[in-house]
Amino acid sequence: MLRKNPGFTAVALLTLALGIGANTAIFSLVHTVLLQPIPYPGSERLLSVLQYETRSGTHGVPISLPKFQAIAGQSQTLESSAVYYLRDISLVTPREPEVLSAARVSSGFFNVLGVALARGRAFLPQEDLPGAAEVAVVTDGFWHSHFSAEENILGKTLVLDGVNATIIGILPPQFRFPFASPEPQIWLTQVSEHPLLKPLQVELGAGYLSGIARMKPGATLSQVQAELDTINARYAQEFSTHADAANHEADLQPLQENLVGDLRRSLLVLLAAVGFVLLIACANVANLLLARATAREKELALRKALGASRWRLVGQLLSESCVLAFLGGALGIFLALALMPALRSVKDTGVPRLAEVRLDPPVLLFSSLLCIFTAVLFGLAPALQAAGKHLHDALKEGLRGSSSGRGGKMRVVLVAAEIAVAMTLLTGSGLLIKSFARLLQVDLGFSPKGLFTFPISLPTSRYAQPAQQAEFFRQALQRVRPLPAAQDAGFVSFLPLSGGRRLSYFCMEGQICQGMGKDPLLTFWQVSPGYLQTMRTPLLQGRLFDEHDSAAGAPVVIVNEAVARHYWPQQNPLGKHITGSRETFSRLVVGVVADAKVDSPNHPAADQLYIPADQLPYATMTLVVRSSVRPQALIEAVAPKLPKSIQPFPWRAFAAWRKSLVRRYRSRV
Repeated sequence: MLRKNPGFTAVALLTLALGIGANTAIFSLVHTVLLQPIPYPGSERLLSVLQYETRSGTHGVPISLPKFQAIAGQSQTLESSAVYYLRDISLVTPREPEVLSAARVSSGFFNVLGVALARGRAFLPQEDLPGAAEVAVVTDGFWHSHFSAEENILGKTLVLDGVNATIIGILPPQFRFPFASPEPQIWLTQVSEHPLLKPLQVELGAGYLSGIARMKPGATLSQVQAELDTINARYAQEFSTHADAANHEADLQPLQENLVGDLRRSLLVLLAAVGFVLLIACANVANLLLARATAREKELALRKALGASRWRLVGQLLSESCVLAFLGGALGIFLALALMPALRSVKDTGVPRLAEVRLDPPVLLFSSLLCIFTAVLFGLAPALQAAGKHLHDALKEGLRGSSSGRGGKMRVVLVAAEIAVAMTLLTGSGLLIKSFARLLQVDLGFSPKGLFTFPISLPTSRYAQPAQQAEFFRQALQRVRPLPAAQDAGFVSFLPLSGGRRLSYFCMEGQICQGMGKDPLLTFWQVSPGYLQTMRTPLLQGRLFDEHDSAAGAPVVIVNEAVARHYWPQQNPLGKHITGSRETFSRLVVGVVADAKVDSPNHPAADQLYIPADQLPYATMTLVVRSSVRPQALIEAVAPKLPKSIQPFPWRAFAAWRKSLVRRYRSRV
């Protein structure tokens, strides 16, 4: 019967394929991110351990090494625990240097996750001690890409930031760590070593670590939280001088929830939206079936006259609907399968585990159930309507050669329902587009158009002294600025909206300084002269940094408008002093600039300080260049001006990056 009506069949199949294919693709994403457990044994017992800053109400604050050691040593409800932090690291190769994503972890990290290495061994406790020989565990992908999967890799040496590290293990091919993007390729121990922190800062409670823990069988989250509250109170009494002693409490969350975050609502809304698309498709096909049933009235009447019962006719029509639904479902699955590579290749979305999205058995089962649902949904009402006609009326209408138009009311109801659902979907889409347009117009505090970035990480073994680091970046800037392709250039420790930031405690003039952990916690950036001009951040008062703001010059600082408004309302902030809680000297406020977005375009600007990079050197900086030339031409102009041992990696067009950030946050606006 379907073969006799190819036009009807083709339209119905394509309509259903789009609806079922979209639902299958989105459900595969929802299934991977929300429903599938994270890929570790006993993942339901894994917890994320961070901190809650009670004064600011901020969740997810990194914990310190002393507090982690207190938790690991005193907890009776945790089976094991570990900490880690992420960083970029330079790898010296025979061809050219590379910058790779790496992680430093405590020795029991892989044991907490329940991951057994494919080759070699994991870290030993003694290898986590300061001064121990550097050892590394690498991923299976790194083993294949850098050593061509050679068998005798164990014991080979990597030169990481100028330090020799011996490879002791290889992770299994299926190992994933979705809590970092990109995922680390090299894993190191000795978490007490941090390029930003001095050993004394680590000892005094500087927070820079993310914690994971595994509950003992039978323990509950509330029991662990109650125990950690007790440990936290004891820690605050015993280590009252530590930076995280006051106003910091251990904050627990199931590891799966920590990974998903606030994406759950966005993904469920997306699934509901494609569900509406399927309803519209079903209404369309139901209308087609009603129209077709009207044309088949005489045929159905003759079947009935020959002895077919009403339910036999309903079965006939539902059978055709099921064939349509399953053929449309098969096409939809092929469509979803074709979409999978594109879905997995999308970058900078903030959605974890995209690489794991696939059409696995639960997704195919969902598609099969969806086919049955759609067959009943669009096929039942037309079948009942068509099979319920009185035989006498249908035959008389057939003899007159006209249709009575029965089923017209049903078609009107379906059209009205379809329009209602479509209007709901279009209204939501319109609001989303409007929010997206507004997000593009948000004042970021800088102009991203024409900005290109070159992250550079100096090996601390070669540039161990702060003066060496400052001199490197000073000379690099002197080489880049005269280039015709570079309109402006400057260095910054962390790019805004990059997810990275540095926080420290500062005391403002006019307030009583209470010390680390009690003074205001502010975001600060080390910047070179020219950075704020390059970013086009408006200067509101005072001046910007220049070449005189060097290590030999007077300590100075530039504040953003939020700092001036919060700490010196109705006062002129120029000439005020700011003292770092770890410093014995104060910095003079020489300028006030506009607020710049730090976390996301739709979050209020944080209190921000800008400190001259020469006065507080940092081994990892990002070169920001404003240019109107093509990206490749800019790379060819800039790269030769940097030392061959430290090549920038990877360059990134700031404008394109901004669009990816906007995509990440648009569903939350």
